[in-house]
Amino acid sequence: MKKIVGNLIYTAAAVAVLSVLHGPVLLQTRVPHPPEAIRVPPLPKAPVPPLSMPYGDDTSERLIKVDPTVKLTLCVSQGRLKVNGWKRNEVRVYVQNGNKFSFNVRAKNETTSDPNWITIIGVSTKGRYAATEECISGEDIEMDVPMGAVLAIKGRDFATTIDSVRKVEITNIGGGISLRNISAGINATAGRGDLTVENSSGPIYLDTTTGNIVVFGALPGEIGDLFKAKTN
Repeated sequence: MKKIVGNLIYTAAAVAVLSVLHGPVLLQTRVPHPPEAIRVPPLPKAPVPPLSMPYGDDTSERLIKVDPTVKLTLCVSQGRLKVNGWKRNEVRVYVQNGNKFSFNVRAKNETTSDPNWITIIGVSTKGRYAATEECISGEDIEMDVPMGAVLAIKGRDFATTIDSVRKVEITNIGGGISLRNISAGINATAGRGDLTVENSSGPIYLDTTTGNIVVFGALPGEIGDLFKAKTN
């Protein structure tokens, strides 16, 4: 027992001497630093495929013989639509970077059997089988129609320019409308877009929610034709 106590006293004395000479002495074992983390080089980024056109990736053109006073109905979901009247009894439709389309003959002239009412119908080919859609879309949509044609157009977000046809009925929720040389009347509604009418006649009704209305060179087609314009 005396030997154990003597050893403890000797150890305490040695620690006290070392503390005076070299500062505090720790009797515990120093924990080693953890090894540095291994740096892993970043993986190479996979190539990103190019995005497809928002309208589609088909470019198509079709032509059909029609009656000179044909009525043409269509729905456009998005794009730029340009319609031009020409002196042919034919309807030509060209769609660039959009969906495919077809002509649906609704009625024919009883004498000539030429179509006098046509609907343009979009066709989707994304799936295994082609599916019919109500609207067409495209980066650019160009149409040539007889100058005596009547147009009935509706859609969501497209800019429209129509020149030299007989009558136009159009409703566009999100784009501007420009009409020139319309001979027998206009009924145009734009939800968010400007309305411009130039050198046109007949009853004219114009309505836009947030856009401007500019009209010049407008005349009545006959006595009693009305002109109405409204914008909020």
